[in-house]
Amino acid sequence: MKSINDYKKLIAIARTEKIQIVSSIVIIGFVLAVFYNYFMGSYLEYGYPLNTFLVNPEDKFADFLKPLNCGKTLSPYLRRGVENTCMPISVVYYPFGELFFYPFSKIPGKSLWIFLGIFLIGWFVFIVKNFAQNEKSANLRDLFIISLISYPFLFTLDRANLESYVFLLVAGFCYFYNSANKYISLLACISLSLAIAIKPFPAFFLLLLVKEKKWKNILFIIASSIIVNIASALYLKDGIWANFLGVINSQKEFISDYVVGNMGWYYGHSILGLLKCIFSAILYFCASIGLLKKADIIMIVHNWPRELFTVSSIISVIIILFVTWYILFKEKEFWKIVALIVFIMLLTPLASADYRLLYIFLPMAFFVNSLQKTKYDSFYTVLFGLLLVPKSYMFHTTKESLVLLGVLVEPLLMIFFAYLIIKDGLKSKSEKINVYENLN
Repeated sequence: MKSINDYKKLIAIARTEKIQIVSSIVIIGFVLAVFYNYFMGSYLEYGYPLNTFLVNPEDKFADFLKPLNCGKTLSPYLRRGVENTCMPISVVYYPFGELFFYPFSKIPGKSLWIFLGIFLIGWFVFIVKNFAQNEKSANLRDLFIISLISYPFLFTLDRANLESYVFLLVAGFCYFYNSANKYISLLACISLSLAIAIKPFPAFFLLLLVKEKKWKNILFIIASSIIVNIASALYLKDGIWANFLGVINSQKEFISDYVVGNMGWYYGHSILGLLKCIFSAILYFCASIGLLKKADIIMIVHNWPRELFTVSSIISVIIILFVTWYILFKEKEFWKIVALIVFIMLLTPLASADYRLLYIFLPMAFFVNSLQKTKYDSFYTVLFGLLLVPKSYMFHTTKESLVLLGVLVEPLLMIFFAYLIIKDGLKSKSEKINVYENLN
């Protein structure tokens, strides 16, 4: 029988291997993307978006700077007293999310750096806590690669999107929601309520509490997120009703540009984006063999038919219902539950930008520190690595339309990942391996 020290060594070795495999994939993917984009831009003379895996450099940090401009007069939805450059598409958050920018507007010249600095402090604490190793040189190398070179981090930093703060709030909830200390547990619930008060999709993490039957915590989180938004709407100018209508109008504008239209399509990973990708490839193939006119296709891909949204919505609902059933009644491993929640949170919205891939780090953190082991661990490790690299490679292009490979590959990777988790979870317990199985 192996001693406890032997098992600790095996766990440490397995953990180090996972981290180093992910790190290797990330650095290889980063280098390949840099060379590809440099070659496409400098030698083939392609412009944006083929000369970078980030958004247009002219629009750098826009996800912070535009809402900051809109909210500085406390009238973000009606945009009273701000420049005409403040468009409805810049104010898509709930009132608490819009009010979040107001304190930063009182720090002229330094607001962006303080916003990013606070996020970076939280980010590095998260990375070091979960991915630090004992061997010094390997530790510094892998921490640097995972924290600073991964595609989700670079994309989030480039956009300066508020999702970075939502991620930190959700991470705090995942780590502390089940604490025996009632004050820490309360703090975790407050974190999730604030995250939901900014954006609705973190509400999927309530599944963790549903599984634990913590109904009071669920009620507290939902009620507090509503109260926070009502209080924020009251604090903003123009009145609660005008702000409520402003949220609706901004969401309509967002749907028009990002769902019905193609804004942000290059940098998404939703099921709808995947269907658009496949559908457009089929249309252009039909045009190449003379079955359709290119003029008709251009009109379709710039104003997608409602049937596509219906199909996407049906698929999303089926996925949500099935995964919810599986999480509540079948899955026991925490990191897998978090992974499945993250996948449905990323895949099912009609638009899901690549800064949201930052959430992949949550299940990955719990995975590398897990005491459980299955025959799919190598696949899981590789999939985590692949989800963290740029995929700004040309999938298909014409003069009228261009689709990047990531729009197709990212959702397929997540779907395959979820399939492996569920397939593994539905197996009999006798087929699973626990690193402590012979300890007693």
